[in-house]
Amino acid sequence: MPPQDAQEQDIRELLTDFQAETRKSLADLQSELTRSRQELQDEVKRWDTRFFEFSRDSLNRANTLIASATISVIAGVILLLLRQN
Repeated sequence: MPPQDAQEQDIRELLTDFQAETRKSLADLQSELTRSRQELQDEVKRWDTRFFEFSRDSLNRANTLIASATISVIAGVILLLLRQN
């Protein structure tokens, strides 16, 4: 019987070691998942910022283009009226 008790003790130790390694691996995976989620959130924030900056810049360009076109039309009409007089 003593050898069987020794085997059971060895199996218990192996099982305990396996459980400890499994818990550590799970904790490492959870940590990695948390880090990955944070990186993804940070990247999404960067892309949101870039999108809104691009939108703002596009709006500024459109406003500048409209203002330039309006000024050109008004200047053209004024020059045409001055030329006729």
